[in-house]
Amino acid sequence: MPQLKTSTINKNGISVTELERLLCLGGDERLFVDSLTKTNMYGCSSSPVVSPTSIYLSSSTATSISNDAFAHLAEMMITLNDIDDKMEDLRRELLDHFGLNSVDADIVFVPSGTDATLQAVFISRLCLSKPTTILSNLVLAVDEVASRVMAAASGCHFNSKNIRGENVSKNTSIGCLHGTDDKKTIETMGLSYEKCQNEAHIEEFISQLVNRSDDTHLLLHTVDTSKLGNRTPSQTCLERIEQQHSQDKLTVLIDACQFRLSARRVRDHISRGRLVTITGSKFLTGPPFSGAIIVPGRFRTQIQQASVHNFMSSELAAYSAIADWPRSWINVRSCLSTFSSVLWEANIGQFLRWTAAVFELRRYMKVPAQWREEFIVRAGAMIQATLISMPDLFEPLTNPNRDQFFDEYDEEFRHPTIFPFLIRQSNQSNSFLDEKTCKEIYQKLQQTTGTYPITCIIGQPVTTIVSEYNGPVTTFRFSIDARAVADEFERTQGARPVTVDILRSKINLVVNKITGIVNLL
Repeated sequence: MPQLKTSTINKNGISVTELERLLCLGGDERLFVDSLTKTNMYGCSSSPVVSPTSIYLSSSTATSISNDAFAHLAEMMITLNDIDDKMEDLRRELLDHFGLNSVDADIVFVPSGTDATLQAVFISRLCLSKPTTILSNLVLAVDEVASRVMAAASGCHFNSKNIRGENVSKNTSIGCLHGTDDKKTIETMGLSYEKCQNEAHIEEFISQLVNRSDDTHLLLHTVDTSKLGNRTPSQTCLERIEQQHSQDKLTVLIDACQFRLSARRVRDHISRGRLVTITGSKFLTGPPFSGAIIVPGRFRTQIQQASVHNFMSSELAAYSAIADWPRSWINVRSCLSTFSSVLWEANIGQFLRWTAAVFELRRYMKVPAQWREEFIVRAGAMIQATLISMPDLFEPLTNPNRDQFFDEYDEEFRHPTIFPFLIRQSNQSNSFLDEKTCKEIYQKLQQTTGTYPITCIIGQPVTTIVSEYNGPVTTFRFSIDARAVADEFERTQGARPVTVDILRSKINLVVNKITGIVNLL
């Protein structure tokens, strides 16, 4: 796939077609646009959302770029010169949003949240005291994180192509991440969200992993917030774990790829020395995909003194560009530059996608905090009421213990913004549609017909284990996102009381289409 070999670009302007092409560069096959549907595997196009012919309630998965963000990118391209400088600007703006500075933390940009997991493994390996140390990666709520996370957490290729569009062997180890002699020094385990409800079990399991050998380091992959809107473990549980085990034996990674957490919460994570992964393509509704790792300052000296070449290879280098890495990490950039045959100086597609996401973040933050929270509360109540009003069709999948995991630190995100629901089988009150049927409905929602001329994209079906339903169930998701909040605020000029009329009409249209599809099954 063509890409820039340097970080410099000069343009007097850019066509819509060319900007659409650039937005799809620098990612794996999840970004590939089908020549017939003009959308990727998530129903998103690289062209702006066309309303009212398309409805997106899918920020728990992915959303097409907005008209305003697309126009912002086109205008920016006129004066764009050095992308590396612009990436540094994005770092500073994101750190500023979280109330952090360049002393507190560094930011590594990656093409997606799954890439963030992979590069977190690389960073953790760099910081180990001995290259022979086994890195044990424990992923919590494994059924509620991205489906490819376990492969990435194992230091393996997680798709059939890398970000250059080159073929790779999915689920095979990436050279050098396991050490210079390529021995298996990474092991990965996962606990379902259901099992994570027993926090004593989590703590006991972690103690067994940490204490079984002096030559083991645990990378604990926690979730804040999952694609079903859950958090695990609780803050008090995580604090107990950190009190029991030193940072020499434990690194905590906070999977916040949904970006459904407050700046205050991120500052708390960073102050405690936890890695935090985020994306700009979920709650913020930047175009798919864009990811980042916020790395606490405590790692900086270890990284800057690390023998990077022991854990770098052409396979891993092909997953990033030099400009993705902080300029202060001179040794990492220097090592990467030796793989010039497979490495770009800058990933233009990723830069554009993050720029669009930050544009949406600015819009969202212009909305007063109280107004944002009121919209989220009202919209959430409306969505729940809609689902409850149709008990023969829908079963909302709620978490009765949610309030035990969220508090005032979470600000507006202490309220749900993801609303999972099951669809009942016809005339069977306690039986729900299986995974295969749910995937068919997901696809049919994106197709237009004479009866339903609107494309409807909602959260991709997720199969998870819920004890009260005696086995795995497949859930759909409606989501509230930053764009919906900002759009309504701008439309009403911040009028009070806050209204959710536009979102309600979208929900009703999607519900009607689901009803029509299910009736024909």
